[in-house]
Amino acid sequence: MSLVKNRIRTRLLLCILAPIIAVFVVTRVSISLVIRPYLEELLMDRSAYMGERRIDQFDSLQSQLYSTAQSLIGNETIQDSLRRESPYRTDHMQFEKILRYYVFDDILNITYVSSDMTQVFHAYQTSTNPGWVLELIGDTDLSDNYAKPVWIVAGDDAPGGEKQFYVLQKLRHLTIDVAPGYLLYHVRQAPLEQIVSTAGEAERVTVLDSAGAVLFPHESGGEAGAYDPELFSADARYDGRLRVALENGRLTSRYADPKTGWQIVSCADYDDVMGRYNGLQALITTITVIIAIGGCALIYLLTFHYTRPITTITRSLQSFENGRFQVRIEQRLPDEFAIIGESFNHMADRIDTLIADVERSREDLKVAELDSLMYQINPHFIYNTLNNIYMLARMSGQRKLTTLIDSLSRFLRISLSKGSSIIMVRDEIEHVSSYLAIQQTRYGELFDYDTEVDIQASQAMVLKFILQPLVENAISHGFAGMEKGGHIAIRAYTGEGGICLEIADNGCGMSPAVMERLESARSLTAQELRDLFPEREGGYGIGNVIARLSLYYGDGYSLLFADNHPGTRCVIKIQEELCK
Repeated sequence: MSLVKNRIRTRLLLCILAPIIAVFVVTRVSISLVIRPYLEELLMDRSAYMGERRIDQFDSLQSQLYSTAQSLIGNETIQDSLRRESPYRTDHMQFEKILRYYVFDDILNITYVSSDMTQVFHAYQTSTNPGWVLELIGDTDLSDNYAKPVWIVAGDDAPGGEKQFYVLQKLRHLTIDVAPGYLLYHVRQAPLEQIVSTAGEAERVTVLDSAGAVLFPHESGGEAGAYDPELFSADARYDGRLRVALENGRLTSRYADPKTGWQIVSCADYDDVMGRYNGLQALITTITVIIAIGGCALIYLLTFHYTRPITTITRSLQSFENGRFQVRIEQRLPDEFAIIGESFNHMADRIDTLIADVERSREDLKVAELDSLMYQINPHFIYNTLNNIYMLARMSGQRKLTTLIDSLSRFLRISLSKGSSIIMVRDEIEHVSSYLAIQQTRYGELFDYDTEVDIQASQAMVLKFILQPLVENAISHGFAGMEKGGHIAIRAYTGEGGICLEIADNGCGMSPAVMERLESARSLTAQELRDLFPEREGGYGIGNVIARLSLYYGDGYSLLFADNHPGTRCVIKIQEELCK
């Protein structure tokens, strides 16, 4: 029984674990071949999108500065001051008012320095040291710049000792060539910090100046200011294009502003960025393991629940197989197995009934065998008695009586055939000849007969008593109304792959309709055969022959009736392989 349980559990495990493993493998392969490349493409697109946002933020800041510069350059008061060698000190309040008008959003202060570097005008006087401003402008190389703004990062030497950002631009007259003045914008750090604060999870964003120095480092989960110069090659610095790449295990975006030379670089380790992907794989693995464990537990419960009734049924079947036919399943089984248990009990009851019937049949068979042996004694006794009568008649000179007794003796001898149902064709011909000899004695000159058997056909084996009923039918019906002149011809020959037994008479014959029905008589009942004959007489002999031929030969024989002009010809053909 344990072997049965183990087999059931093994098969259930295979049925449950195989789909789970298949789904797991397919899922992992799908993630690797489909989802992973798709995620990488999404990450590339997101990195490009965030890079474009940072560029837009920086361009927006620069556009604001350039727009302010254009407005200040076009101001008539400032243009007029550029024509003088030195602005009037009385213009100080007016310049302050003009500069303050353009201070907004991301600009903390605007400073205007005269062309001779003697006058410094601030939007807010308290915000910047004039001496420090002049020193800052003097230290800045503007020889190659006509109107291009230059970003300046002031370090510890700036007022307040903190890093500050300025934009310096030459201020030229629009119509005449005179020495330019200077505009200095003090820029808030907020817009620059906002650029680097757009870094995503596990991403580093760094803003560098044109020399590659770090201005704004930002990293969400690591060392601030980490930057690898190899990420930003020199040949791609000032073309104004955003480059996004996945290389060397890092996802990078790189951009260099062509106007300022400032660089915006973002970098993220590929494994960190794909952390969710790895978490998804771990989640799938965990779920698969949980399902597998749950499947094993479910299998154990199922086998425990179902193998008990299976064990009960198996034991009952084995006991029944070993001959204990009184075994029944009395235990209450679950609904799924109750039908099997009821069917087993019903089968056992039926088998018990059949066994009892077989026992009774055996007893009946013994009685039938005894009766059969008893019945065989009577024909033997009659046969032996006829032999004695035959000898007495012969001794007394009763020739006709001797012939009759001899024919009857041969008829009975072949009828017995030692209990066999199959005899040689020559014995069947001899049997029907003996019958005809007896009938001749009865009917006198009504008919005569002749027989013809070829050597090959005479050795064939056929079912006995198949000719005598047909001959009897020819005498009873074919010669009805005749007083003499009847003739019956019996032939046995080999033809067309079979043994042919033919009976022909010159009697009144059969109607075509009756002959047609007789040829298809295999499907007729005995009563229907009787209905074929006039006045509902006869039919038993032909019906018996057809029934016995069908039972023994099946489709291996044919029965043909034809008009003999006059009379009827009947041919029984049996396949040759069935006559051996």
